[in-house]
Amino acid sequence: MSFIDGSSSCPSQFISDDSGLDTTTVNMAYEPWIQKDQLVLSWIVGSHSETVLASITHQTTARAAWLFLKKLYAFSNHHHILHLRSQLMNFHHNDLCICTIFGKWVKDDFISEIRLY
Repeated sequence: MSFIDGSSSCPSQFISDDSGLDTTTVNMAYEPWIQKDQLVLSWIVGSHSETVLASITHQTTARAAWLFLKKLYAFSNHHHILHLRSQLMNFHHNDLCICTIFGKWVKDDFISEIRLY
């Protein structure tokens, strides 16, 4: 979680001297952090459809990908919910609306549960 919430930031590639300037000495924490971050990034990328994948392949860190997806889903979530609600309200099967179908399903499920006792 620390790689996507920002609590684990990337260490400097090189160790700084006492005045704060980078030296040529490699920071041994840098490479393992990059490897773990890339692993998390691959999990994020691997868990999305090709449509979304095209949008996040340019992200270079897990945090950047996470923030991009958070923005993407937050923006479209409201519109997506309204669209799904509209589809549900207009759904009909055998001339029954979704409310009737759902009500019958809940009633049948409730009766099945009562029969168990």
